[in-house]
Amino acid sequence: MPRHTDLPPPPPRRAGVPNDELALWVHAATPGAPDVIALDGRVTLTIGRDEPATESTRDPWMSRVHFRLSVVPKGEPGRGPWLLEDEGSRNGCIVNGRRTPRAVLEPGDIVRAGACVFVLDHGVRLVQDAGLVGRSRGLEQVRAAVRQAARSGGPVYVTGESGAGKEVVARALHAASGRPGAFIAVNMASIVHGVAESQLFGHRRGAFSGAVTDQVGVFDAAHRGTLLLDELGEMELGLQAKLLRTVETTEVHRLGDAQPHLTDVRLVIATHRDLARLVQQGRFREDLYWRLQRTHIEVPPLRARRLDVVPLVLHFLQDAGVPALAELVRLRERTAWHAADLFEHFLLHSWPGNVRELRDEALRLADAMLARMADHASGPIPPLEEILAPRMRQTVVFPGGDSSATQPGMPAMPLPTPADVDRYLALLDDAVGLRAAVRDEADGNIKAFSERVAAVVRRPVAGVRRTIYRTLGASLTSLRAADDSASAAPANPGPVR
Repeated sequence: MPRHTDLPPPPPRRAGVPNDELALWVHAATPGAPDVIALDGRVTLTIGRDEPATESTRDPWMSRVHFRLSVVPKGEPGRGPWLLEDEGSRNGCIVNGRRTPRAVLEPGDIVRAGACVFVLDHGVRLVQDAGLVGRSRGLEQVRAAVRQAARSGGPVYVTGESGAGKEVVARALHAASGRPGAFIAVNMASIVHGVAESQLFGHRRGAFSGAVTDQVGVFDAAHRGTLLLDELGEMELGLQAKLLRTVETTEVHRLGDAQPHLTDVRLVIATHRDLARLVQQGRFREDLYWRLQRTHIEVPPLRARRLDVVPLVLHFLQDAGVPALAELVRLRERTAWHAADLFEHFLLHSWPGNVRELRDEALRLADAMLARMADHASGPIPPLEEILAPRMRQTVVFPGGDSSATQPGMPAMPLPTPADVDRYLALLDDAVGLRAAVRDEADGNIKAFSERVAAVVRRPVAGVRRTIYRTLGASLTSLRAADDSASAAPANPGPVR
């Protein structure tokens, strides 16, 4: 039976918070764009395509000076809060999925300008990633904890939501420990009741009915290596007692053996359940919990690690054999714009399935991109609605401040496709086609059509409307009357993000 006391289980000991940097982290497929724009000690800066902006992105989709960042009155240099102001750019600024000329930014906010997507957040400049891909503060805490735990040989307790990457952390710990043995992972939730003891510790031939041969348990298979016991909270109480003895004595007792034998295994425990609560409920041994909790590594959910989203996408694409996006941009410039659409949408998603969900979406994208490149399609990145799972098309999250907080989902409007963008940009220079589109799509209402086009191509409405009037020229007379008669009525701007 589990041993109980009146005291709650001790809180796990955690590694210290490493130094990190509040900066504007840049996600772009455009060759020459910076990875990060430092804010340390600064009060104001301008960001744009090239000079006279103080920070150049080399992004042909941005204006020369696209937007300004400045610390609000009584703010702290380098730390903010930061005020974003559009400097009269051609394509405008989109903050957390909404177009705005002016916004106060907090850590976790996402800004789209041209073919660049910026994330204001605390992050790290990587030297090496220890097998853990990303730049977020949360992931750097995990790396620091892995490095610290690798110097000892005791058990490590890894927690986190399903799909957050607990097994990846265990593999990183194994690599950092330099142990020559194998890494073996066992999911306790998948082991059939009654054979778990044999699978963990092994048995001798004849130890029980049906044991016709010797079997090596996973503890012996992982000798001089690392053993991950995933979902340990599913382990039955009787087996917990035997695991406790193995943890305390480093001895393994196979079924059918007269005596136990020593083994050298680095044990990693992973679970998405709260073992401390299971102890209070009498479903997990308190003495075993005390032995396992000395070194605790908590893996934050992906929604709290937005700086990891794009690096993970690029990592999965590379593993699937997709060429670097910068190389694809050199072949077709518009790929940078479509990549930014993809980055922005992925950054705004809540990722309830964490990295596992992100990997599935990235592999879906990789398959579609490789197929399009094999077919010599017009662009390597397909329209988003063709590759995104329904849940990705239906829900997005606008961080709006604390990137570690869970935010309620908001319904996503229909996504404009790259084909929509190309079509509307072409129409702005085609008087005949533009006249027909205004009549067919907006009943001759230039104001409503301008708002629709502006939402798709991401340009200010006033500028789009001026372009339409200039292109139509002599064809404008019959349309102007319809435009004026409907100008007082609210217009449907069409698909927006």
